[in-house]
Amino acid sequence: MMSGKPAMGSEAELRPTPIPEDAEFIFASARSRELTSFGLRSVELYAATRAGEVTRITHSRHAHNHFVVSPDRTKIACNRYREDTNKDGRLFALDDWKDLWIVDLVGRTERSLLPEMDAGYGGIAWLPDSRHIVFATPTARGRDIVKVDTQTGKYVTLTEGLDDLLKNPCRRNLSDVDVSPDGQWIVFGYKSNLGEAVEPKSRIAAMRLDGSEARILTDGGPLERVKRGDWYNGDYDPDFSPDGRQVVFARQTDRGMANRGLSTMDLMTVGLDGTGLARITRPPDDAAHGIASWDRRGIVFTEWSEARGNTTNIYDPATKEIVRVPIPGSTSHVQWIPQAGPRAS
Repeated sequence: MMSGKPAMGSEAELRPTPIPEDAEFIFASARSRELTSFGLRSVELYAATRAGEVTRITHSRHAHNHFVVSPDRTKIACNRYREDTNKDGRLFALDDWKDLWIVDLVGRTERSLLPEMDAGYGGIAWLPDSRHIVFATPTARGRDIVKVDTQTGKYVTLTEGLDDLLKNPCRRNLSDVDVSPDGQWIVFGYKSNLGEAVEPKSRIAAMRLDGSEARILTDGGPLERVKRGDWYNGDYDPDFSPDGRQVVFARQTDRGMANRGLSTMDLMTVGLDGTGLARITRPPDDAAHGIASWDRRGIVFTEWSEARGNTTNIYDPATKEIVRVPIPGSTSHVQWIPQAGPRAS
């Protein structure tokens, strides 16, 4: 555990930096070695070009977790750890409170949104209008997915009727949400206890935003329901293809540990109808592949490896080849920065 407080700069120095026009990726990194106000390592956001040129975007000395650039490239929605809630000396998604923030890349300002709501359960996704976002938050049912108007702060719960749609009334935890490019569907991590004492696997589910239809797309994989590192075996972090017909996600494997807390993981794809399950990363591999982002340029993802560190890679669905992006230093949660307009095919 690190201690101490960051040396605060001027207000101008702490304002966000606009994303360069030629940047294609946004990622998180602790490379600045600065500290948050509560004394743990800050994790800032950076943009990078295909050639590996890096620009620091946020200078707030916060620890960022999930984040996404709006389709019009003018804003970033992100969650930031407010504190080390359980005082264990580390920041972890399931233990520590995270606030929702909107970073205005045009006005170079940042603002907190819905500070009374924990925004810390998996991904954040923009709707095509670059105004509304969705994310998962704790509720009396376990966790639900909400849609938020980032201008007014008003929100609606999208998944109140999910149990009826899936004919499975039980306490459930939802996370890791993404929105289809046409704004009609969401996909997300789905856990339901089904009355069992053992922690269930995370599966991938889909639902129409209007609440008219829902389905479970995956079964969580063949491994038994045990915890490997920080997470139970299962499927995580889905992201839509540019045509909205497929989903890429990460599935835990038992080949080893990428680091102390993270099991090895494959990247998989499945159709929105639940068919066509396929693996796109190949064993043997000692790495975890995850937090994938899919648009017409391919599938970009982070690889975590004890031996190789954190790297950025692109999978080409046409050639089935994986190439490494030469971004120097550690990267995490790498995502595509949208080009002009939504993720058009």
